[in-house]
Amino acid sequence: MAPFSLERHIHTTSYFLLQYFEGKPYYGGTTMNGSDTATLRQRLDTHKRFSFFSKPITFFAAIALAFGLLSHVACGNGNELDYHQSYAASVFVSNGDVYVAGYSGSFPSPVCATLWKNGAIGYQLDASTTAFVSAFVAGSDIYLCGYEGKSPALWKNGAQQSLGSLDALDYDACFLKSIFVSGENVYMAGQLHKRDRRDDGNGWGSYAILWKNGEIQTLTNDSHYADANSVYVSGEDVYVAGKDGGNAVLWKNGVAQKLTDSAHRAVANSVFVQGDDIYVAGRGRDGAAALWKNGEIQNLDLIFGGISGSANSIFVYNGDVYVAGRQTFQLLPKNLWDIATLWKNGKMQDLAVERLAGANSVFVFNGDVYVAGYKNNYAELWKNGTGQELR
Repeated sequence: MAPFSLERHIHTTSYFLLQYFEGKPYYGGTTMNGSDTATLRQRLDTHKRFSFFSKPITFFAAIALAFGLLSHVACGNGNELDYHQSYAASVFVSNGDVYVAGYSGSFPSPVCATLWKNGAIGYQLDASTTAFVSAFVAGSDIYLCGYEGKSPALWKNGAQQSLGSLDALDYDACFLKSIFVSGENVYMAGQLHKRDRRDDGNGWGSYAILWKNGEIQTLTNDSHYADANSVYVSGEDVYVAGKDGGNAVLWKNGVAQKLTDSAHRAVANSVFVQGDDIYVAGRGRDGAAALWKNGEIQNLDLIFGGISGSANSIFVYNGDVYVAGRQTFQLLPKNLWDIATLWKNGKMQDLAVERLAGANSVFVFNGDVYVAGYKNNYAELWKNGTGQELR
């Protein structure tokens, strides 16, 4: 299941802000014409691996994030100048019902946690600056994890639950990013931030954490940046995907296995277990979307000319491996485009090509492939490649 990405949230909000004030796209590029479209299609048909790094988040993005967080207006306050935005972080299918977890709101108001069921809003929290990040359905119970401001949160059937020892823990910020229910046990993976906890005593340190039934386990120390993005339970074994320092890491029952070696931008975003095989999706040492099977890197078709990418979610069904993610490429100078991407057994399918687009979560049910993500300002749910906008 895909983790919530603060970077993607900043990107989306900054896009809104510059549209609002300047009336032009965030990346400042030109509108696509027939020649651009032809060039793009040619690149989409030529899949080659790349090794370039993405550009940093701009100063405008920071302004946008601050603008959103400092607003204290309720969701959808009726302001005629508001721009609506929504975001789909996770999809889960149970008994034919399709649940999508994310957020929805109107700029400059804070966002509100939103659960869509079969394309319509199932329920939405009244509290502002909240988001559902991951969903899991067990029987008739719907579990959601996410955040309220800088605080983690767990909901069951719409009611917020106690987080046990995590509620009493001292931290500056904490985010829960993935949830898995096995029998009577509820597991969540996430990240806990503490200020001035690095080895040098300067700046932020963070733990990768695993939460089980109210008890918290730290998977790393806090001497550098660490994160736990996904949790999966198979039998008695608990798998967590994340990062520790510059490495993509898979933990099995708390024991770490490095998937990369001191790769500055590597991260493991999602883990899925099928029989004796362990699949992990993420970003490799070259900044590109990556897939590992039993610790070995696998082939993924990638767009020619790409400058960054990420595999965000993985699902295995009937021997087929589905991966959802995003790729970013530069069509012309200062003209960047995103591709919301679905890979099946390493072969790439572009779901959307937009200024801002991405596929965050994939789930397969009865042969139908569901992908949750975003296109520009709105959440998107794709079923077998056909998109539906969620607001």
